Amino acid sequence: MSAFGSRIHSAALSRLRPLLPAVGPRTVKTCLAIALSIATARALHLMSPQFAGVVAVLAVQPSVHRSLRQGVRQWLSAGLGAAVGMGAILALGRPAWWIGLIVLLVLGWHVRWRWTQSLLIAVVIVINTMGADGMSSVASGLNQLALVTIGMGYGTLANVLIRPSHTGTVRYLIDQCEAGLTTLWQILRRDVDRGMMTAYPDFRARIDDVRQRIQEGFRFAAYVAEDQRYDPRTAVDPTVHPTAIFSALESALERTRDVHRSLQPLSGYRMHPDLYRALRLCQRALAHVIAGRPCHAGLADPAFRRAELSLMQLPATPAPSDLRRHMAQYQVLQHLRQFYAALALCAQARQASRPAPDAEPLDFAERIRQLVS
Repeated sequence: MSAFGSRIHSAALSRLRPLLPAVGPRTVKTCLAIALSIATARALHLMSPQFAGVVAVLAVQPSVHRSLRQGVRQWLSAGLGAAVGMGAILALGRPAWWIGLIVLLVLGWHVRWRWTQSLLIAVVIVINTMGADGMSSVASGLNQLALVTIGMGYGTLANVLIRPSHTGTVRYLIDQCEAGLTTLWQILRRDVDRGMMTAYPDFRARIDDVRQRIQEGFRFAAYVAEDQRYDPRTAVDPTVHPTAIFSALESALERTRDVHRSLQPLSGYRMHPDLYRALRLCQRALAHVIAGRPCHAGLADPAFRRAELSLMQLPATPAPSDLRRHMAQYQVLQHLRQFYAALALCAQARQASRPAPDAEPLDFAERIRQLVS
């Protein structure tokens, strides 16, 4: 194939790539649970067998613990919906206004009890139970409970047998957040060297991008923490898990924003040499933490104290502009100290989040017992 043909082929593939489905382990096991649920419901000659597939989708959660917890709650909501629907049929039959009123009642209970995650199942069960013409109330209710049980069973079983793992995603997000934080400090250092600060709206846009990744990291770290509770192979210090890393990164990001805002009044002025050394110290400490090395707070304290003593030395009769600059630099110093403290917490969390090497896995029965309890 000629070079021109290769370029055309590559351009065509790049345009078609957004149309190709992204298939991962969770997608595969969800589709498998849907197929098995519908096939089982059809084999048992249940009414509306496709509803079992819908329930299976809800059962495949991001963590095994969440699947079992959601499964129990979904089944309780289904039982409530079926019982209320059967009782409503026996009371006034199946008129449309009566179905709407019963749905309103079930919705109100779920909102009152804060069972909003299983609200949809209860509503669908009530509608299917009361709307199934040609079936008795008991047969209709039991049919819906059977569909929910089949869907939840296959969905949870697929999640237990093919365990979801988010550790790779968490590592990727940590790397992305650290890379974004490094870029922000490179911008700070460049701005200080040239004596002109980047406009705050532009700097804030970069901060917001890193903050969005941190929030996404919190979500995936919660999934990892749930699995760590029941799998000693990934056990860490019980007081520290990936959430602590993202908390420390979030604190470091907020202090970076404070440093930039405090530097704004210093545009066009030369920073005090001791304060500049403290800023460079923070930038080097960030590189050390990202590389996995410890953050020695004891070695940084003398540099911060030296900068503080230097900034306290004012002329006998300082001009108002000199006083404002000294106050701004003093604020920068305090934010640098807080940033360094956040880096120390991040280094501690990274060290504590390493997997324990000698942990023994729980057997399957014990893991299920702990998840349900």
